[in-house]
Amino acid sequence: FVTLASITIPSGLLGANAKLKIYPLWLTTNNANIKTLRLNLGGVVCSTMVSQNVPNNSGLVIIRNTNNEAAQKCSSGLVAGIGASSGSIASPTVDTSAATTITITGQLAVGTDTLTLEDLFVELS
Repeated sequence: FVTLASITIPSGLLGANAKLKIYPLWLTTNNANIKTLRLNLGGVVCSTMVSQNVPNNSGLVIIRNTNNEAAQKCSSGLVAGIGASSGSIASPTVDTSAATTITITGQLAVGTDTLTLEDLFVELS
């Protein structure tokens, strides 16, 4: 996996019930080869999004602190961020009371394909 973006969330910013909404927009080679975008919180995989046969994707990943700054829930394997998913709910235990890093990585099945993080924004609620 190649790092496409890394964002540090300062210590003390996320409370026990805080939510991070992460909206990546990525461009890919439009073919049947698999391109994988992965979002990590503090080194733990929160979401894996796969793309094929489309030139771009826009995703939504919601990371929820669950009444505890060191316990989260996030949906895995769902590009849209809402709706039904065959992926499991990831349950990382990252201490968000300390500075925490969100890392977005990409992986190509074929080296001649492309995966470009075109835009990204993060929202805190």
